[in-house]
Order: sequence, then structure tokens, then C-alpha cells
Amino acid sequence: MKWHHTSASQIKTFRSCHRKWYRESVLGEKRPAGPAALRGQAIHAELEEYLEKGTMPKDGTAQALTRMLPKGGTIPAERIEVGFLWIPPDWRAPAKGFVDLCLPPNEIIDHKSTASLSYALTEEQARRDPQALIYAGVAMSGGLGLDFEGEYVRFRLNYATTRGAVKTRSVYVDLTPEEIVEGLDEIGSNVVDPQLSLSKSGVQWSEVQPNYASCDAFGGCPFRHDCQRVVKPQVKEVLSLGDANNFKATLERRKARQEISIDSVVNQDRLQPTQDIFDLSGSQYERANPPDGLPDGAPLPEKVQTKKQTFRYEGKAVSSFKAAELREAIIKISSQLTEAQKQSVPNGATPNGTKSENQSRLIAMLKIKNNPQSEKNMTSQKTQEAQKTQESLFWSITEESETATTSPSFEPLDDAHRAPLAPLEPPPPTEKPPIYSSEDLQNEPPPPIKQEQSETTPTPAAKEEIETFPFPPAWQNIKTKMVLVDAHCSGAVELERCLSGLIQEIENNYDMPLSVIQYNDGWKELAGHISRRGWFESGLEEIVRISSSSPLWTHCSHVIIPLADRVIYGTR
Repeated sequence: MKWHHTSASQIKTFRSCHRKWYRESVLGEKRPAGPAALRGQAIHAELEEYLEKGTMPKDGTAQALTRMLPKGGTIPAERIEVGFLWIPPDWRAPAKGFVDLCLPPNEIIDHKSTASLSYALTEEQARRDPQALIYAGVAMSGGLGLDFEGEYVRFRLNYATTRGAVKTRSVYVDLTPEEIVEGLDEIGSNVVDPQLSLSKSGVQWSEVQPNYASCDAFGGCPFRHDCQRVVKPQVKEVLSLGDANNFKATLERRKARQEISIDSVVNQDRLQPTQDIFDLSGSQYERANPPDGLPDGAPLPEKVQTKKQTFRYEGKAVSSFKAAELREAIIKISSQLTEAQKQSVPNGATPNGTKSENQSRLIAMLKIKNNPQSEKNMTSQKTQEAQKTQESLFWSITEESETATTSPSFEPLDDAHRAPLAPLEPPPPTEKPPIYSSEDLQNEPPPPIKQEQSETTPTPAAKEEIETFPFPPAWQNIKTKMVLVDAHCSGAVELERCLSGLIQEIENNYDMPLSVIQYNDGWKELAGHISRRGWFESGLEEIVRISSSSPLWTHCSHVIIPLADRVIYGTR
């Protein structure tokens, strides 16, 4: 087979492996097209029908590529799949190819179907790609029969994947005439000239230089097994016929030369080894195992596998929690901890940080909840740190007082000038308030407990203020701020109804519903109003209820929870 022309694909193959190009393009040993190549040909055929006649493709990859092409049925046939045979300046062989779509005055498009977008060229790679340089050169020279009159040619590659969900990408470069000429000159001297010389040499394919590093590229070279069979061993030394007949004498001569060279080195005092450094007798190799090995038959030690501890909450790993789930879990666990346990949580027990901070906070709360001893350790650690801070402060004050420039001097008083100490008197007994049961409180209110009077006798009006009653919280007129999430009780008011005034005010300012306002301008503004005004000033009642799936709770719970006295979660 005689080699007549080159192409963009031949140039890429030659750069990858000379031997593979030689067998495919010169010897004509091309293998049949595989499934991926056949599907690519079918996609190109469907896109040609779509551009010329407007027929929508059936293949999903082809349908995705149509979104990056002109409207179907609007492109003339002479601009679709335009073939050429063109000799660039200073080339010794012509270049052949087909342009998928020409859009004068300055754009050409090529369709690419690929298994993954990771194979797609970058803009910098496309600028040096042989296909881009050849197609742009032939377009600008008029070899396509169309007028490309712009100052540059835009070469566009439209990619679409063939596996899984179809993904697309478009890459294009604008090539000027100077860039095209420079790139074609480099290809002509480094690729086309060697191709022409190799095609005229008439050598066997086994004599062409291979590139074993590309044997596994793009699914594997079809000739790699043939190359492995003809690999020639490297000959380091060739014996003469006389040496081959007297092989034993040759080995003895080599051994004598080696002994002479070793003796010449050992006889030098500065390189003479000692018994302490080298074991010349070889006694350490008499035992089967090395000195630090295991005795024969001893079992191998078990490998200690250090596995990272995984923290789970309600059957789900904490690392897989979303931001809203982290906040909800922290709030639930916080309601189950004591005040001392909450204080021992680093950075507090409220979900007011980032996602990573809330993950660390939730893990610390789970440790405290599941291991109460850790709470004691963390509390003692904080106590020690506070004690160290006080000691450092004390010693710093002492050092400052000692280094002062002037300090007053005092003379000690003798016993005659000391004032007598007054005897200590025991503290007066205090009466403990009586404890009443719920039955006593239902029958009649308990008698008042009178406080101890101070040195100044209070007025009758002041006496009434001093008298207090040990009533439970239900007896006192205190407004309890409570949030019921996915729960209900008598007297509870919907949270959306309480905040309808603030929501209506924000919607009037933006003239649109709150749900479609941008987050920073909508929900964030509502949360800011609630945080600044407080509970009752925002219009909230004593007991409010909300669904955990409500957008209002999703976006504003982080400011409502700190204002509430109680947060009760129900089972949905």
C-alpha cells in the first residue's frame, strides 16, 4: 500500500507511536471499527439530517448536541460535511479531512462524542491541535469553496458524553493567520517530513521505532501483543568464536581480573574494612531467621487497624448531615443536657456557627451525652485553665509591685499598739421556708413567709413588699415563651399568623411574595427584624406552633430558638 496523504488523526497517531501509524496508514492494517466509533458515525449522520432537513435525532447524545447548533433545516447542504484535499505551504504531502459544519464568514464546527468530558481539550490545547490548525488553514485559504473573510477563524469543538446522563461542553479558539502558519510549519517539519521518509523506506514494521508508553492509551493499542513478541533483548557483550570454544578459560580470566581489582582496593589502608563494621565471616547468615525476626512457627502479630471513629445520631453518620439537620439535632440534644453539660460544650450549645463548626459541636455534645465522665474532665480542664490564669495574673501584679521605683515603708506595730480582736459570734439561725405539696396548694394558699428585718424599721408599705410566697411558677404571672415544633396544645397560635405583619411589610417593600425574594433581601431581613425586636415586640404569643417543614422555620429558626424559653418537638 502506498501512502498518499496525511490527516489530523494520522498526525496525532504518529506523535503517539511511529510503529502504530506505520502499520495503519502505510501497511493498511486497520482494525474494524469498535462500538464507540460506530456510534460516533451514527451521531454524525443524525446531526447532518437535523441540520439539512430538520429531523430531530433519536440518539440522546445527538439530541444534546443540537442545543449547541443552529436551528434545524436552515443550513444548506454545501456547508455540511465539507471535504477537502489541501497542501499547506512548505508541506511535502497533502492533508485530507471533512469539516462537520461551516458557518461563514469565520466559524467552523466539529462534533465530538466522548465517554467523559475529561477527554475534552482545553482552550490552550485546542490552539495547538492539528485538526484546528489544518481546518482553519484550509478555510482561510479558500480550500472549502466558501468565503472566510474575517481577520480570524473560530474553530469550535462541541462535546457530548455517551455514558450516563448526557453532559455537554463547547470549546473554541480564534486563530489568526500568523498562528496558523506558525503551527503548520512546526507540523510539516516535525511530523509530515518524517512520515514521508518512513513511508518510502520500505522497512518491516518491527524495525520502526515503537513507543511502549502508549500501548494502553485509549483502551489499548490493537498491535501491542505483536510488539511484545518481537521485543529484541539488549546484548551487552559479544564473545568471539575462540572464547566461545574455551568458555571455562574465559570465566577463569574474568574471575582473576575481579580478584586483582578487589585486592588492590582492600590493600589501601584508608579503605580497609574492620570486623566491627562488616561481618566478613558471614556468621550472621548461619541462622534461618535474621536477629530481629520471629522464631520458626511463631504466629504473625495482628495488625492494629487504626480506624477513624464515626459518630452517629439516630442511625445516621454526623458527617453526612446537612446544615438544617445539624441545627435540628443540636437543638434536640441541647434540650436533653443539663446546664452544666451545656456550659462544658466548646463554643456553646447553640447552632449559631458554620456547618463544620456545628459538626464539631454536635460531636462534642454526643460525647458528653454518652459519656458523662467527659463532662467532668472538660469541667476540670476549664477550672485548671482558670486557675492558671488567676495565678499568672497574681504573679504579674506581684512582679509589678516589686519592680516599682518607690514603695512606702511601714514599721510593724508592737503588742501595746495593737487593737484587741472582737470575739466571733455565731450567725443567727435562719428559718427555712416550709415545703407545700400540690394538694395543700389546691386547698388554700400557704401563709406568707416574712423576711428578716434590717436595722432600719421599714414602713407598713415596705413590709407588704418584703412578704413573699413560695408559689410554683404556674401561680406567678410570668409569660412563658414556648415553641411547639410538629406539636400542638390548647392556646397555641400559628407562628406564620403571628409574623404576618412583618412578612406583609417586607412583601410591600419589594412588591412580591416573600418566597420569591432573594434570600439576603427576604428571609434574612425577616430574621433580622425578629432578632432586633425580640419575642413579644415581633408579635409572637406566649405559645406558638410551627411545622418543621415550613420555610419560615427553616430560614428563621436560628433566631427564634434563642428567644424561646422552651422548644418542644413532636413526632411527625
